[in-house]
Amino acid sequence: MKDSLNALRMRIDEIDGKLAALFAERLKCSEQAAEIKRAANAPVLDETREQQVIARAAALVGEDMRDEMIQLMRTVLALSRERQYKLLNQERN
Repeated sequence: MKDSLNALRMRIDEIDGKLAALFAERLKCSEQAAEIKRAANAPVLDETREQQVIARAAALVGEDMRDEMIQLMRTVLALSRERQYKLLNQERN
């Protein structure tokens, strides 16, 4: 059991590394989006877009993981918004 658990933990660590790199890449894209929004005088929050992102991600996983994916994407989107607000130095409504 210990060997198989250690092997799984090593695999999880690898996945976490990939997630961290992808998250950083996503935040960089979010920063670029913030600059475009600034130039267009557009708000940070686009609720329609966020709902589309959540729905698309939820459709990519099985029914048994859908709730967790929705929660994950809501968290990712919230962090992305916070990053954009921070970069644009805007006050949240």
